[in-house]
Amino acid sequence: MKKNSNTVIIIGIAAVVIILLVALYTLREKRYNWNPTFDHNKEEPYDLNLFNKTIAASYPKENYHEIKSLYSDTTFLHAQNGLIIFVHPYNQLDSVEVSTLMQSAENGNRVFISAPNPRYILKRLIPECTNSEHRLVKTKLAKIIIPSLKDKGKGPAIFYSVREEVERFKWHYFDLDHCISETIDVLGSFEAIGETHSNFLKIAHGEGYIYIHTTPLQFTNLHFRNKNVFEFTSEMMSLMPHQKLYYLNPEYARPAAPPPTERPPVYDSILGFIFNNPPIKWAWYLMLALAMLYILNSIRRSQRSIPIFQLPENEIANYLDVVSRLYQKEGKHKHIIGIQEKLLLQHLRNKYRLNFTNADDALYETAGMRLQMEPRYLKQFFQSLNRAKNNSTLSDEDFRKTIRNLNEFYQKCP
Repeated sequence: MKKNSNTVIIIGIAAVVIILLVALYTLREKRYNWNPTFDHNKEEPYDLNLFNKTIAASYPKENYHEIKSLYSDTTFLHAQNGLIIFVHPYNQLDSVEVSTLMQSAENGNRVFISAPNPRYILKRLIPECTNSEHRLVKTKLAKIIIPSLKDKGKGPAIFYSVREEVERFKWHYFDLDHCISETIDVLGSFEAIGETHSNFLKIAHGEGYIYIHTTPLQFTNLHFRNKNVFEFTSEMMSLMPHQKLYYLNPEYARPAAPPPTERPPVYDSILGFIFNNPPIKWAWYLMLALAMLYILNSIRRSQRSIPIFQLPENEIANYLDVVSRLYQKEGKHKHIIGIQEKLLLQHLRNKYRLNFTNADDALYETAGMRLQMEPRYLKQFFQSLNRAKNNSTLSDEDFRKTIRNLNEFYQKCP
């Protein structure tokens, strides 16, 4: 009883330690934000910092301009041969900002918008294709998509992954079956689960064009660092000829930082971290309690150990061996072979789980693999053993030969 009690306490302490380590590892894993935030200046997997910096470094200073507000910054409005880029998953553009972008396109510029569901600007551009009876933008649930551009080959795989585990994701696309418009040109699509869907449109507007793209995940840090994605994006940019680039990175009002007294505390020690996290704190208390029980159980008075009752061993093998020796003295070779056969069959059942009582070809095949012997050899061996067992006039020479074959069989067994 004392030994079992100690074992239970040790297992309990080990379980608590494992819980603590898992909790600490989980908290450590939170250093990465796997939500698709699409922040233009951060370096999380689903931010746009890498795309933003690459675009800025690809143009001379006089040909690159970052727009912080479409209300106050209108330098691009009357420009010529310019491209305005806006990438955001939630398309946070109000009616005034959309009107400003459309006016820029009317003046001869190009506007590129990458958002999953840009239905508001589509209603303004192609009202004849957007109505209550038919949805122009639909979704496809899949783990991986393969994008492609018009008159070009397939591009790299795009997927949504969390900690290297690919998850199913809603991919938006355009359903143009009921849309007839001379202003629309399909420039790109993606393949998902064996089906192809349009995800990149070119829509003429005034003297310019507006490009609508529904897969902004392509431009995030996780994918844009891939060389193939970078080259595919470069080909996409080449479909929108321009001289100057305007990168739209709107600054919205952010909540004020909390006062110093309300900020999360910074712990100076491990115990401070443990006591300020309730789950870890109670796991710590449980571990201390189990450790105290273990100590008290160890120092208490030792009890006399209870002897363990041993069950009698199986004496069948010893009995058959003694009987075999008696028959050998009397010259009864047939009976000796029968006893040796019983010993052999018992050995094969106990050690190899093989029952040769009613052997067939399937059993010989199975036994050959387990005993590492040829099935043909096994079949001949047991047939000769059976003949010797049933031979009432077995000579001394045949008897010795059978015993040698038995010994060789035992030696061949693995």
